[in-house]
Amino acid sequence: MQGNNDAIDALMGFDPGNLDAFQENKNASTNPNIYKTNPRDSKADDGVYRCKLRVIYDPHCVTKSVVSKTEWYCQGSNGSFLVNAPLDTRENNRNNPIAQASSKVFLAQDGFAERFVEKFYPGEGNADKRNALLNEFNAVTGRGKEAWAAKFKGTELGKQILDYAKNTFDNNTSTWVLVQILEDINKPELEGQIKMMKLPKAVYTKLTNKMKPSIESGKKPVDIMSWVLGYPLEMQVTPGPDDPQHPERKQREISYDLCDFSTDFEPIRKVDNTPLFTDEQLETLEEFANARKDAETAKAQKKRDEAAAKIAKGSDLYNKVRDLTGMAYEYLLNEAHVLNLEDEIAYKPWDDATKERVQQWIDEVTLVNVTPTQAPAVDAPEVESGPEPEVKEDNGLPF
Repeated sequence: MQGNNDAIDALMGFDPGNLDAFQENKNASTNPNIYKTNPRDSKADDGVYRCKLRVIYDPHCVTKSVVSKTEWYCQGSNGSFLVNAPLDTRENNRNNPIAQASSKVFLAQDGFAERFVEKFYPGEGNADKRNALLNEFNAVTGRGKEAWAAKFKGTELGKQILDYAKNTFDNNTSTWVLVQILEDINKPELEGQIKMMKLPKAVYTKLTNKMKPSIESGKKPVDIMSWVLGYPLEMQVTPGPDDPQHPERKQREISYDLCDFSTDFEPIRKVDNTPLFTDEQLETLEEFANARKDAETAKAQKKRDEAAAKIAKGSDLYNKVRDLTGMAYEYLLNEAHVLNLEDEIAYKPWDDATKERVQQWIDEVTLVNVTPTQAPAVDAPEVESGPEPEVKEDNGLPF
């Protein structure tokens, strides 16, 4: 009885704001191999998160140094979960049960409209309402995008199904790279370490424009990710606006627009943040970098030709830099214990437990266990095609 009295006394003086659900879970499980740059962790007076990184090639497989990841957020009566799925492409979606279920709901195929009205307008008292909704919905005939728009944006039931589909099927595709943290006053203990990072869309666009510029731009590719001659990424992550009415905007509307790549090369370091190369080796790299710049931008043709010959394949300077690149490769692969980015991020076939959980969720959201009490008054015409289900792009926000 004493125990009950203690609980009652505690309840009488309980501050409702102390519910666990309202507390920031600072002990939440996070992946220590993922690097994040969020203004909430900034130690600067202006709240801007500043750091200097090196986006680097994955030594396990250089061609897989940028990895995309598609995750679906599945929320149902038994809780919510994230599931990694094949990249969201038309070809992959043919074999993705979540994408297939999404298409069926967005197009109201396989009797979904009838199950939908039965689920949300149940009972004999709603029979007239169900019939009216289905009659209006099924009266829209035709094929293609115009018919789909008339059906799902021009009828009451269509609008309800479209809202349901958008709220139910939520996926996000993100881009991942390996980064070495060169400087970070906010988390100095991480300097030198190599982590995985979800690359904000604004930064990825700048990376792409430099490494694979359009033919029309006339620019030459810049090897941003080279271990020995790559260029640092200067991060300035600015917080969102202060709005007392919407404090969440401070974290949701952060900007990466001020982030950009330096024009001066900087080689990777050891993971303890000490130099990997000697001063003499750094001078060799600097000589190569200067000659490369002259070969591309020198005003005089003679100077451009001389610089190009100096760094040409097989030249003495080229071979020295090649050896230093090999040294960096051996260090990253054998001493730095760098994670294999593709193994960590890319989609892997689901195990049996995941398959079962996904299927249970699909059955729930596609209403397979709902049985209509009567057939629709008008047969539903076939809609050949419509817009693809809305796919969320990476918005550049932190996790």
